[in-house]
Amino acid sequence: MKSQELLSQIKNLLGMENIQLEKLSLENGTVLEAETFEAGKEVFILSEDEKIALPIGEYQLEDGRTLKVEEEGLISEVFEYKDKEEEEVEEEEKEEDKEEMAYVTREEFQKEMDDLKKAIEDIKNIKKDEEEKEMTENLSKVMTELMSEEDQLKEELSQPAAAPLKHSPENKEVKKSGFKFARGPMTTSEYVKQILRNN
Repeated sequence: MKSQELLSQIKNLLGMENIQLEKLSLENGTVLEAETFEAGKEVFILSEDEKIALPIGEYQLEDGRTLKVEEEGLISEVFEYKDKEEEEVEEEEKEEDKEEMAYVTREEFQKEMDDLKKAIEDIKNIKKDEEEKEMTENLSKVMTELMSEEDQLKEELSQPAAAPLKHSPENKEVKKSGFKFARGPMTTSEYVKQILRNN
């Protein structure tokens, strides 16, 4: 009878519960068994005939974790495996975080504020210079336009005026107005003249 079967029969006689054991495989395919894969628990290598206590060392599990055994058959630690490069990167990140978390002294703060004020003043000056340049350009355009208009006006005024207008009586046209003004009663001679004019 195998030792495992004997152990299970003894547990049944004593009324103890069957404990379910966890099984995990190493990278090379070897199957390990333990109650749970935690520090302080016993761990064994499963073979066809028996269980063998896991020798001292570090073992890479299939799921990427590392199992460390410091006393034969007893788990001392289970952890995520990290190679040296990853550990160095993490240490550098921790150091950078510590540097970033350092407090700023009053002098450093004042220097940064002065630098910031100077940068703002520089930006304002640059903007002012650009605005002045733009205004100067616009003013020069307006002045050029005004000067050209003034030259045109001088040229027009320098030309001789047209010949003066003279009154010519032969071109006089008498317009008959359609209005008749009443001056009182007409005399007989005026009445005759009016009839002759209308014909």
